[in-house]
Amino acid sequence: MNVLIKHKTIVYHITVLVLLIFSSGILVAQYESNYETIKAEGRIPNDFLNLVRGQSRINLNNTERLTKAQRENFRDATNLALRNIFTDGNIYFNDRMTEYVRAVGKRLVKGTESEGRVQFFVHKSQELNAASWQTGTIVINIGLLSRLQNEAQLAYVLSHEIAHFQKQHPYQQYAQQIHQNHPTKSSELVKNFKEHSDYSLKYELEADSIALGIMKKSGYAIDESVYTLEILLHQLPRPFVNLIEYFSSQELQLSRDDICDFKEYSAFKKNGYQLTEQHFSNHHIKRRLANLGRVLENKYSMAMVLEGQHRGVEGQVRFHFDRSILKNVTQTAQFEVINQAFLDANYLKSINEALAMLRSFPNNQFLHSKIAENLYYVQHYSQLDLLDRIFFDNQQIEEDAYARLCCLVNNSSKDSLQLMINGFIKKLYQDYPNNETMLITMAKLTENNEGIKAAKVYYQKYVKLFPFGQHYPDAKRKLR
Repeated sequence: MNVLIKHKTIVYHITVLVLLIFSSGILVAQYESNYETIKAEGRIPNDFLNLVRGQSRINLNNTERLTKAQRENFRDATNLALRNIFTDGNIYFNDRMTEYVRAVGKRLVKGTESEGRVQFFVHKSQELNAASWQTGTIVINIGLLSRLQNEAQLAYVLSHEIAHFQKQHPYQQYAQQIHQNHPTKSSELVKNFKEHSDYSLKYELEADSIALGIMKKSGYAIDESVYTLEILLHQLPRPFVNLIEYFSSQELQLSRDDICDFKEYSAFKKNGYQLTEQHFSNHHIKRRLANLGRVLENKYSMAMVLEGQHRGVEGQVRFHFDRSILKNVTQTAQFEVINQAFLDANYLKSINEALAMLRSFPNNQFLHSKIAENLYYVQHYSQLDLLDRIFFDNQQIEEDAYARLCCLVNNSSKDSLQLMINGFIKKLYQDYPNNETMLITMAKLTENNEGIKAAKVYYQKYVKLFPFGQHYPDAKRKLR
């Protein structure tokens, strides 16, 4: 019976990976023209349901000598926090990103004490982060997944979180709060867990060291740990389109004078850099980088890695699975980040992420239409003199391109901004007149600027073309 179960498990994983490889080529080709956001489909997996029900087992040894009541408080708070996370609609299931993350994760824990005790999930958060819980639940955000360059970097992220679980860092952190007489009511713990408080430097360094061993045992290039931390520090620049060329139209031709110089857009980064340093100080990324350098040099004889003179070790690889799968997964995550930023009303972040992808997919309708849709809301807030409310990332920005975009919008007069957005949306509508998002955006823009009478022609077209569309009820109501 055990042999049969093992055989079925192997067949299942091979089938999943074959489907991932096959679908990755189709989907990358599809991305050239459009993208469909991921929607929950199929049967909800049992491990997902267990977390929703709050029935996950807490894996811990009472090395911290806490009382039974204190341990029960930790268990209840952990399960309740995870239940909240898994019922808020922000965890994917039955999607290609999760399947790939799980395939890599299972390779890492195969034959270890963690095999069968950890579960891997993907979260819709835009933050460059991952999390580990004492239930063995490991979650990676699409924000981080979208930035990874190879499978070994994903292996490092997962190995780091596996190490947190193995060393009981979530439990130890809770115990530390107990010993320091910090508030430990269940309600406060739930809030603390849901926001996922960062670990102390001691725990992070320990997890990094263990992660290298996990990676090495699974055959992954351990020096990719360094490059992964550099991604968290935003030290790897991304491609970006020419703002003057892209946003200019017949209504407003942008010039070099309209684009902020370094001094101007740095104002959006100055305080933000300090805030981001403070935010990531809990991860202590720079000190972790220095420590990784020492560990790689002393334990693995890889002193040259930090000078960028070496990448890859004999017998270690950056990919075990077909590299096209990782490419498809990271691109999917990038598209999802754009959509999630829009849903969170973080319009400039959504625009910035879409602009970064246009270099790879210059004819993708989703990217262009999503930029137009975001800009419509930027104009809407501008007209209401509430533009400052959409600058959620203002003074928290790491990337020059993002800061430059925010500076352009912020420094433009209300009239110039309206001309730029009107011209841009009209120009894109001519390119994509039958795109659902472009059509409804053009209808709402026309209604705002010229009134409902002028906009009805677009609402009528929408009702005709998209009888099952997301905006059909609103469009139909406009025609009454």
